[in-house]
Amino acid sequence: MAEKTDETITITFAAERLTRLKKARNLFVSDMGKNVSMDDFVDMLIKTYMLYREKRGPTESSLLTKLTQT
Repeated sequence: MAEKTDETITITFAAERLTRLKKARNLFVSDMGKNVSMDDFVDMLIKTYMLYREKRGPTESSLLTKLTQT
């Protein structure tokens, strides 16, 4: 069994990206009708990507890149 450790990291966002992250979290909170911490929200986003990546393989990374190009 893997050893479980807690690690704290700090992520710095440019203003535009932080605004987008906060908006996404606020939409999620509004949709779900319950509060969620920012770290739990980011963790859900990561888990979602990992699940899609597991199911779809490397094409998911290409799709994500294409979908997020502005």
